Amino acid sequence: MQDAIGVGLLSFAVSIILAIILGALFLWLGAKIAKIKHTTFWKALMATIASSVITSIITFLLGLLQQIGAYIGLILSVVVTIWVIKSVFYTTWRKAIIAWFFMCVAFIIARLIVTSSADLIIL
Repeated sequence: MQDAIGVGLLSFAVSIILAIILGALFLWLGAKIAKIKHTTFWKALMATIASSVITSIITFLLGLLQQIGAYIGLILSVVVTIWVIKSVFYTTWRKAIIAWFFMCVAFIIARLIVTSSADLIIL
């Protein structure tokens, strides 16, 4: 029983780290494609971590309001994430949205990897 819990916690921690690194990588690539000046992986990593923490808090707090809170939380989280990207990279809203799109692609890929690895752990 304890082994299963340990493996589950390790898998969870690895999936979070993987999602953040992939998100930062794709955000950095998206920032390059959007032609944002002075783009570094470090800035992308900081923006990814900051937006993940902020959106987690927003989603949790507004999730307490049941279904309408979840919808408001989703919309607010997207806006806040784009604002974080805009602020960290000192860029325009348009370029921040382009970079955000690539970050979303990374999170979808990470989610697919995590789902696949969770299926393997259960087997």
